[in-house]
Amino acid sequence: SDVYKRQDPSDPTFGGSGDAADSSDTSADDSSQDASTEDANAGNGKDAKVVVLNASGVSGVAATWQTTLTADGYTSVDIGTYDNGDQSTTVIYTSDSYDVSGLVSLLGGAATADRSDIDSSVASDVDISGADIVVVIGVDNAANN
Repeated sequence: SDVYKRQDPSDPTFGGSGDAADSSDTSADDSSQDASTEDANAGNGKDAKVVVLNASGVSGVAATWQTTLTADGYTSVDIGTYDNGDQSTTVIYTSDSYDVSGLVSLLGGAATADRSDIDSSVASDVDISGADIVVVIGVDNAANN
């Protein structure tokens, strides 16, 4: 397939000057394929480190959501309790590098906020400092799963 690419007029290296262009083109293809595969997995949040914090005041809610998220394909879901009192609504704290639209839908249209907006001190029973996505389950999602 590399030979075809080099002869494809739509390829930016078409008509390039010899071996140097060809070898850099090949290595760029290889690394971009690897990166795009990783980006596809990381981008949807399924391979992200997710922490679910129960802020609903109802015991066991984080564990139930952990089961739901794992069943939906999330590979790393830890749970804990939100220490700053009950929250009425669920909020997903994430960075721009994750598309959490699927998570928002799963959680019934939860709000999103920037990952840096939640401090590690809000949970004493789990370390959220390494989490990519922190989901604070509010009263609105205490019984919706």
